Amino acid sequence: MDVAGKNELFARAFALLHLNTLPERFGLVLVEANAAGVPVIAMDRGSCREVIKDEQTGFLVDDVDEAVAALDRIPEIDGKCLPAAGLSIFFIETMVKAYERVYAMI
Repeated sequence: MDVAGKNELFARAFALLHLNTLPERFGLVLVEANAAGVPVIAMDRGSCREVIKDEQTGFLVDDVDEAVAALDRIPEIDGKCLPAAGLSIFFIETMVKAYERVYAMI
């Protein structure tokens, strides 16, 4: 799918469901959804924990039943705040500070 098609799809989306049972190394589609103002419901595995701020940019769930319940809670997420909230963790300054904290712990 080209970028225009993806943007059109995100523009009409109520939420993005990301229910992979295998841990994700990096959830680019999760970041893209938040950048487009779309809340994410994702399994609480792998990088989903790093990308999605539970109850702020989406919901982290453990199973399909929790995902279904989270659909009712999507209106609690302010889609207008998602682009800044989702992308802020990937700003260079934020990432450098996070790396420095890890290096200091080591």
